[in-house]
Amino acid sequence: MNRKIILYLLCISILCIVFFKVSDKQIYTDNSNVMTLEEAIKLINDRVNSKKKTKFLTINEPYVYPILPGTKEWENFKSKSEMMDACQIPSEIVDAMSTEALTLSVINHPLLDTEVLSYDNYTQGFDSFVSDFDAAKVLLEREDFAINLAKIYLDTPVLNKEQSSNLQDTMLDFIVKETVLAVPQVFNLLKEDEAEALIVIAKNKMKEKSENEETYGSSVNTFFIVRAAVSGKSNRND
Repeated sequence: MNRKIILYLLCISILCIVFFKVSDKQIYTDNSNVMTLEEAIKLINDRVNSKKKTKFLTINEPYVYPILPGTKEWENFKSKSEMMDACQIPSEIVDAMSTEALTLSVINHPLLDTEVLSYDNYTQGFDSFVSDFDAAKVLLEREDFAINLAKIYLDTPVLNKEQSSNLQDTMLDFIVKETVLAVPQVFNLLKEDEAEALIVIAKNKMKEKSENEETYGSSVNTFFIVRAAVSGKSNRND
């Protein structure tokens, strides 16, 4: 599915939620008013740094997919199955990857945005992606996956129009990270204080993005929109 269509669908879902008057109170009900931003940042950084490193995880760079959308090889694929097969990461590489490298590899998967964002249900979309991508199955078994993704999200800068070389990719990068962090399969892997820290950080990202709407458009509050949808406080199809 074309990325512009994906972004269009996401915007429509957000407008539907606004139309049916899902209040800010509903979207932001997570209790995160105790922890400061500085405390949240420190907690995420400390947790990632405290995770035990293993000498067997020797690959610290994300996987480079050999065939990408926009190439002639990709255009020759006739089905999603062929695309997924071309993007499978060899198991020996997956097993040797650090959690950070594996997390980035999964987040960078060429079909992740299509699989998750084009579904009517975010949870089902993520499940579909995981079922088709072996590396994602392995990643979900890593106890430090969610906190590593939270750290990657924390370190992702909010860019203004002049700083972004591609506005669509900049916006989509945040949409994908925030959507994956918000689905229960990932969010529920966090400890209570880690989840609280993530919410504080997401609120700050939302504030920064709202000050750069030329870059992020209506996607400024993606994390909270998805959290509301998957927790039953709103329905994308209402």
